[in-house]
Amino acid sequence: MSLQRKFLGVSVAVAAAAGSLLAAGAAPASADGTAVLPLSSYSGVVVDGVHHHLLISDPQASKIVVTDFAGTVVGQITGEYGAEGLALSSDSGTLYVALQSGDAIAAIDTATLTESARYATGAGTDPAHLALVGNTLWFGYGQSGGGRIGSIDLSAAQPRVTLDPTTAYEYYNAPRLAASPSAPGVLVAADDGVSPPTVTVYDVSSGTKVTKVSVWDPGTASGGTGDIADMAITPDGKDLITASGAPYFQQVFKLADLSADGTYPTGPYPDAVAVAPDGTVAAGVDAYYDDDVYVFAQGQGTPEHSYELGQELLPAGLAWDPTGTVLFALTTNGFDGPISLQVIGAPDSPSTVTITAPATARKGKALTLKGKLTSQTAITAGSTVTLTRTDSANPGGTVVTTVPVKANGAWKAADIPTVKGTAVYRIDYAGDAVHGAASATASVTITK
Repeated sequence: MSLQRKFLGVSVAVAAAAGSLLAAGAAPASADGTAVLPLSSYSGVVVDGVHHHLLISDPQASKIVVTDFAGTVVGQITGEYGAEGLALSSDSGTLYVALQSGDAIAAIDTATLTESARYATGAGTDPAHLALVGNTLWFGYGQSGGGRIGSIDLSAAQPRVTLDPTTAYEYYNAPRLAASPSAPGVLVAADDGVSPPTVTVYDVSSGTKVTKVSVWDPGTASGGTGDIADMAITPDGKDLITASGAPYFQQVFKLADLSADGTYPTGPYPDAVAVAPDGTVAAGVDAYYDDDVYVFAQGQGTPEHSYELGQELLPAGLAWDPTGTVLFALTTNGFDGPISLQVIGAPDSPSTVTITAPATARKGKALTLKGKLTSQTAITAGSTVTLTRTDSANPGGTVVTTVPVKANGAWKAADIPTVKGTAVYRIDYAGDAVHGAASATASVTITK
């Protein structure tokens, strides 16, 4: 099975690779399991690298579904009416959610997965898309025929909602937004559901938006631009990459003037784009029978890898983990079909577990063992380690206990040895779709 076709035939799946996504000659991935997510619909996904979570909005069910990086559901945040666009604070501490049918924007504490605040945007505003620039949260809002951009000053003691003061609308629908720390003070807006669209770059460094450049139907020289389904700013802050139904490649525009600055060729019909911290571009298309995701080194016109997911990639359904080695894809097997999370090219991040034990202990008396589990990527919440003991009474080993690790990876367990002699304690971490397995041993001399 080739690397390029490694997901062929995998329906609703979470897949993990045996090597780095971009490593030459990396071993093909296999399905690590199946995970039908409890989603009635899909709008957006963000990756919380601090808590090792994906947060996925479900507007139809008015909720946020939270999974770990392996696709296991760890929580659901309900009562988020018409949850659409998402934005994550720079410290990953707060998730902002556009509540389109709630005429508000919610703030979610990502540590507790509970709503911490809600900002009313006004009756009939229907906020849909979000972007965070510094301490200002910008939101695209408005019903059809009245798309505008509003903002919330999050630095104020009482965050203040500001709506567009003009009577004329700027966009037909609530505009799609993009921003990045790599382009400070810059906000990009594009028509949503309109073909051809208008794309505008604003200077918002003052807290109010000032138009830098606005172009209707950008990329005309390369065949024009269809309805923009997704867009992302490159890590160097230089370019904007868009995914639209046409042309049949992801377009690249200079942020300075929205002039063409390259393409990432895929095929019909581009609908998702995600850029890793090192500039690697994941370009997705709505292609049920052909490859769905193409991965390019920054600025290169030929993909290094392509992937057939076996399902349809959802619009704006791609996201990288903070290390740029794991790519997440949201897919469905058809209209009203179940929605799945597929993890593409996830490496087994090497893990290390340590064990500390006393040199000697008495038979029939409790002794304490402890240690720490670490990995190149954050350990998944709820991870456990298993302690076994091998001695003269149990030459094949016996399980002492299974204990959870703390947020910092620390673990602690107790045992009461039953026979004299040498007792060998072994701690085992089984690993998961993202983390490699690890083990360690320690010997204790058991006396009377």
